[in-house]
Amino acid sequence: MVWAPNGKRASQISEQSEKVFRAAAEKNLHLATFNYPSDLLRSRWEDVTFDREDVICLCSCLMEPEARDWIEDIWNIIHAAAGTV
Repeated sequence: MVWAPNGKRASQISEQSEKVFRAAAEKNLHLATFNYPSDLLRSRWEDVTFDREDVICLCSCLMEPEARDWIEDIWNIIHAAAGTV
């Protein structure tokens, strides 16, 4: 899964992603980040100003079937972490 906080500029989204990443880790949810090339996002995020070459997004790999049981918990922790930044 790859996702990013809402924002109007690529730099703002990237900064918020890094903050959510740290806040989630404090809640014992260890995510990864992915530097998504801006060229691949421009056509989908038409309301975003791309003021950098990439956008830092958050990601998590759910590799085991049992991970499905954790999806709601993961989203709840991410939501709580995003609310603190």
